[in-house]
Amino acid sequence: MSDEMIVRYCSPTLANIKTANLFSCLYSSKQMVIHEIRSINQKLVPKGIRVLPVHMSKHRVLIYPFTDQEYRKIVSPMVMYAITERLSCHLEKERNHPLTTRRYYRQMEY
Repeated sequence: MSDEMIVRYCSPTLANIKTANLFSCLYSSKQMVIHEIRSINQKLVPKGIRVLPVHMSKHRVLIYPFTDQEYRKIVSPMVMYAITERLSCHLEKERNHPLTTRRYYRQMEY
């Protein structure tokens, strides 16, 4: 299990778009998998993401990366702001009208 696999299969979790993910990968040695998960956790835990082996069969391991609860409280408003900002930009482009000005402001009686 490499860093590339983590990025490929868990990018929504790493970007804090999803709170968790599940993926499986092949392994040859149980000790090697535990060592790799420890090294990945050393890199990701300071960023608020943890990786756990959920189930190990003969040659496959089920990996569960998830975001830390405390970290999620901090990041979720920023993610929502980014999503709504992208939506606003898209609507401005589609409607050919800036969303900063009101289109019908004081145009009619209420």
